[in-house]
Amino acid sequence: MAKVNRRDASLDSGFTILRHTFATRLRAKGVHEMDIMTLLGHTTLQMTSRYTHAMPQNLRAAVDSLNKEPLPFRPKASSAKSAPRSRQVATGTDGA
Repeated sequence: MAKVNRRDASLDSGFTILRHTFATRLRAKGVHEMDIMTLLGHTTLQMTSRYTHAMPQNLRAAVDSLNKEPLPFRPKASSAKSAPRSRQVATGTDGA
């Protein structure tokens, strides 16, 4: 069994911590996970997701973003006037 050099192990763990921090901060800035995956040299998004960690302030911002604009699928308020029928549009008359 090979003997582990403590100095090499601590350097390796420090480098890993930096990679996690790098990935997490990129994600917090809105960088797409595919780009982070490429930067880290990963071959799967599953591995990249192990490196990116959710930050509480970003989770709060994500929830708050729902209040900033109306959701696009919300129906618009209906007006009292109905839409013109095709004959009205074509002739400019009321169809009588």
